[in-house]
Amino acid sequence: MKKILSILFIAMLSVVGISADGTGVGTEVENYGTLHFQVNHVDQDEINSTKDLFKVDKKINFIVETADGTIVGVQPNQKDAVLTFHLRNNGNSVQDFGLYYVADNGNDFSGKTDDSNMTYKKIYVESGATAGYQSAEDTAEYVDELAVDTNTTVYMLFDIPSNRVDGNVSDYTLIAEARIGDTAGKGDVDQNDSGADDPLAIQTVWADPAGTYDAAKDGNNSDHDAFEVQAAVLNFEKTSIVVDDYVSGDNFKRIPGALIRYCFELNNTGTQDATDLYWEDNVSATLTVVADTAKYTDDLDDRCEECSAITNSKYGNGGDTTGNDVRYPTGTTTITVAHGKTRCAFVEANVK
Repeated sequence: MKKILSILFIAMLSVVGISADGTGVGTEVENYGTLHFQVNHVDQDEINSTKDLFKVDKKINFIVETADGTIVGVQPNQKDAVLTFHLRNNGNSVQDFGLYYVADNGNDFSGKTDDSNMTYKKIYVESGATAGYQSAEDTAEYVDELAVDTNTTVYMLFDIPSNRVDGNVSDYTLIAEARIGDTAGKGDVDQNDSGADDPLAIQTVWADPAGTYDAAKDGNNSDHDAFEVQAAVLNFEKTSIVVDDYVSGDNFKRIPGALIRYCFELNNTGTQDATDLYWEDNVSATLTVVADTAKYTDDLDDRCEECSAITNSKYGNGGDTTGNDVRYPTGTTTITVAHGKTRCAFVEANVK
């Protein structure tokens, strides 16, 4: 008697979907073999093996990346300054994510070292209604139901204190923590399953890469971003000389009737222009401002000349003199002092 056998293994796959990290979680995979054989060259009925069934487990894989190509410039007193991040779900299941921040004191970003802190406000998630942070639209404080192979945008908001100075750097890390998805609301932390394989249970495996602030395969991922204060730095000085006392031949003194010249020097040594600028001089009531003597220059590359050596050719702009109240420029207008530039001004008054 001869037996001829051939064995065919058949896998039956109930496909839920193929994601960046493979087959979707919970997909049932059923396998069995079919035995073909003959007895004395006569075909016999096929025999199926017992079936093997398992469910595809959950592979948690995601990444946080800064969306800002360069360090983010801010100004002192700025409100709602934003650091922007992208969060991508590369796993095989819908996920929720908790969002947290860390101040990276002393950290380096784009070759610049953290040396200060800003005032943290909130972390918000992009709603999808309008691109870019919108206070009325982007109000969620965690990521809910992020689908497989999709991104979302996260905003970290700060106020910039008034005492921050040009060149200050503040570095911050956004941490995303994997949480259970599939239902509305912020799910519980999605824990790694270190126990034995259970083919009929959906078990969780952390497969996330290491981030800026976290290790690989810890259910978290992170990246950092930074602000740099970019400000105007204004040095504003006022000096005076005696032009003439109309008594002495030289070495004039500040006696009644003497003509006094007040001089201003304004330097912008910062990295940004100072805009919408004007200044006022409330001259003491013991003096009488000489009408139409308030003058100022355009932007200059050099320092102002000495108050005793003013040449009116540089002072082509007039200020307002109303009684002893002096304003530069006139009316309600304003000027811009470019970074790296100087403005000079003067006004004359007699001692009563």
